Amino acid sequence: MMCYFPWRPFWLVCITLTNCTRQPLRLPVVDLGYTKYEGERLRNGVDAYLGMRFAAAPLGELRWRAPVEPEREEGVQEAKRVSVDG
Repeated sequence: MMCYFPWRPFWLVCITLTNCTRQPLRLPVVDLGYTKYEGERLRNGVDAYLGMRFAAAPLGELRWRAPVEPEREEGVQEAKRVSVDG
């Protein structure tokens, strides 16, 4: 006696379930008022934002003074790695 298994419906169900559970990749974005930063979501579920500007560079009159909010920037800035340049 031959064993019959409906392979087509089986594969159709597998493919459908795989596509249904896959979520589109959404990178985390935080709005700080003066700009928006796009970070990355780590495997443990933590959102990481690296190299974000939190104050204007302390040059000239700003040297040895309280921090001043940085200049506004349009769009979304990438914050996925530490950067030493402005």
